[in-house]
Amino acid sequence: LPANVDVFLRCPGLDMIFVLVVGHDEAGDWDNLMVSFLDYIGKVRENYKNPKVLLLASKWDTYSGKYKDDVVAFIKQNMPATHGRINAINGVVDYYTVGEVQKGEIVEFDPERAHSVKKWLYHAVTGYSLPGGTDGGGLFNKIFGMFGK
Repeated sequence: LPANVDVFLRCPGLDMIFVLVVGHDEAGDWDNLMVSFLDYIGKVRENYKNPKVLLLASKWDTYSGKYKDDVVAFIKQNMPATHGRINAINGVVDYYTVGEVQKGEIVEFDPERAHSVKKWLYHAVTGYSLPGGTDGGGLFNKIFGMFGK
C-alpha cells in the first residue's frame, strides 16, 4: 500500500473498521486483490486477522442478473475467494447504490442505502444505535450483531 495509507495500519492503538466497495460489473476482477488486502492487514496487525469488514457491491441498481435479490450469492459466485474469507471472519456482504447516475453525476439520490450504512458505521464505532434502531432488516441486524447490541 502507499505509505500514506499503510501508516494507519501500523499505528498502534488505532482500531479500524473496513468497508470494501466493488462495482458489481468488476467484482470478478477484484477477487484476488480483496483477499490479498485482508491477508495483508492481518500480517501487519494481529488484531486485524479477524477485522470488522463490510463488503458492499456497488451500483446494485444497475445489476439485472440472476442474483438481483441475493447479493451474497452474487459475491459467492463472482468473488469466491473473497466470499470465503469474509465468511470465515464473520464479515458482512451487502449492496449499495446512490440512486440514479447519468454521465457520472447523481441525478436522483436515494438515501435509503446511505442511511443504512451510516447507522451501521455509527453503531460499529460507538456501540450505540442511532434513533430509529436497526430497522435495516435481517442483514443489518446481522451487521449490528457483529458488534454487540
